[in-house]
Amino acid sequence: MAQGVDERAEDGTSGSPVVSRWAWGVCWLMFASTALNYMDRQAIALVSPQVRREFGIDFEGFGWLLTAFGLSYAVFQVPAGLMVDRLNVRLVYPAAVAFWSLMAIGGGLAPTLGVLVAMRALLGIGEAFNWPSALRVTSRILPPKDRSLGNGIFNSGAAIGAVLTPLTVPVLAKVFGWRVAFLVLGGLGFVWAGTWLALTRRVVGMAPDGGSAGGRSRRMSGLGRGVFGVVALVALGVAGWCWVRPVEVRVGADRVRPEGPVELVRWLGEPGAVVKRGTGVAEFRLGEMLLRLDAPEDGRMGRQQVEPGRRVEPGAEVGEFFDPLGPRPLTVGVMTAAVGVGPVRWMVEPGQAVAVGERIGEIRSGGQVVGVESRESGIVDRLDAEGVWLQVAGLHPRGGGLEGVWLGVAVLMVGALLAARCVGLEDLGSSWARSLGEVVRARRFWILVVVSGTINVCWHFLVNWLPTYLQTDRGMAYLAGGLWSALPFLAADVGNLAGGAASRELAGRRGIEPARARMMVMTGCAVLVSMGAWVGRVPEGAAGQAVVLGLLVAMAIGAAAYMANYFAFCQEVEPRHTGLIVGYLGGLGNLFAAGFNPIAGRIKDVSGEFTAVFVVVGLIPLVGLAALWLGWGKETGT
Repeated sequence: MAQGVDERAEDGTSGSPVVSRWAWGVCWLMFASTALNYMDRQAIALVSPQVRREFGIDFEGFGWLLTAFGLSYAVFQVPAGLMVDRLNVRLVYPAAVAFWSLMAIGGGLAPTLGVLVAMRALLGIGEAFNWPSALRVTSRILPPKDRSLGNGIFNSGAAIGAVLTPLTVPVLAKVFGWRVAFLVLGGLGFVWAGTWLALTRRVVGMAPDGGSAGGRSRRMSGLGRGVFGVVALVALGVAGWCWVRPVEVRVGADRVRPEGPVELVRWLGEPGAVVKRGTGVAEFRLGEMLLRLDAPEDGRMGRQQVEPGRRVEPGAEVGEFFDPLGPRPLTVGVMTAAVGVGPVRWMVEPGQAVAVGERIGEIRSGGQVVGVESRESGIVDRLDAEGVWLQVAGLHPRGGGLEGVWLGVAVLMVGALLAARCVGLEDLGSSWARSLGEVVRARRFWILVVVSGTINVCWHFLVNWLPTYLQTDRGMAYLAGGLWSALPFLAADVGNLAGGAASRELAGRRGIEPARARMMVMTGCAVLVSMGAWVGRVPEGAAGQAVVLGLLVAMAIGAAAYMANYFAFCQEVEPRHTGLIVGYLGGLGNLFAAGFNPIAGRIKDVSGEFTAVFVVVGLIPLVGLAALWLGWGKETGT
């Protein structure tokens, strides 16, 4: 690595103090890349209110936006693992960091929701290389007894990144806008890539195993077929995004805009009252119609500036509403028709493109005119007495394309494993197929499929939804919710290090078999995670907020320590195929986590809270733990 390294022990296993410092130094450098990895992916969770408002999507739609990242991240875990096993990780690693940083910048510049979805998907491709690369490096430079700690060091970068993101992104977003935050984080990735190349220029121990370059070249034909297969899958997925479904636009559920003065009939809540998005907060009269003003976001009502009986112009400020972004005035410019809807005249034709907020019709009542505004962007399909039907592109989070892509990827990834187990892909002649055939014949691999799926659903829910939960369910302001969401992830950093150190202590000084030591630690971790099932049951108030934060801290510590030990198990299934194993397990885990995001958003949209979601994510790691205790065994057997 640097000039002070004894290159005679470049694999880090000689026990030399100098080599030891070099190996741990590499782990801390990978800690930095992991932190950036999480900052780039988590930034969107910290600007959820702005993104949802700018692009007009609900919580379920935001969940599908998160899924766009998760799908590509899941798919490319496998080719990432294959490439890391066969190419020089010293070069693959910084190339991946530079690529995902460029895509993060692209997300900040996205002019439309479709472009943002595409940038998030491409971001997932680059970020998929981080864990296979880092685990490949630790398996090369650390002996088995130190790998849990080495994994804990670099994996703790995820927790640090999750801490730094809420401390920086909300401030940048509030002062400069959410797009600037994306640009800043993307730029940091290029700094890391340059640093890695400069500090590792003399390292040769990270090259792949298996003989000469000529041997690697012969194996590349199989790798090429695998990569082309993934490319074909992505192409099919993109085609699936173009699949469309009709989205109904009804007068009774859409925004209407009056052209003349309206009379405030009554307020539907008192100042300080907590309201949910879409809940009525005021009622107005327009001719024979009653119009309702809805809360634009979860939040609480503020000062009421207009008394009932007064007439106000459309768009006039009538009161204050405190949402996650801070105080914002309520206006009568955006309402929902409640009762007394008159005849509708549609102003669009089939085949016409409409945008969110565009006038698509008029309501006439008592000489008054109310404009009907679209709540979706799309192509007009048909008109009827009830509303306008739009064809919304599948790339849109409200479309069905992403659902189809998720299902297709799930069938492909799981089906490929089952096929390899049944028909023996190792006989097909390509090295990647033989590797996959060997891996799927190991009983322990299937156990880790369950472990990976369950813990990833839990961890990624915290990463993607914790700020939103604190802002909407607990009523915290935007900056406060962002800052407090950093606390559980700071605790998770402690969990990463403590989890690896605890299993090392049990295996080293107390003589417990390493696998059993890890399972003992993971049992305690699962107990901590299960405390999160009570988060949604804690009452409001200052004391309740403290209890919730305490439960979230315990949950994060347990999840992080659990994952640190899980990674060590991954390195023991088939050591020759560590990259492939970690890639496939990571892909499946992230696939399940990606599929859970819109489910969590849907529950929030329907119930108005995340209570049921916390019960699921708090208890689901117990399933993986049970599989580990029951199926791992003492032998390596298949």
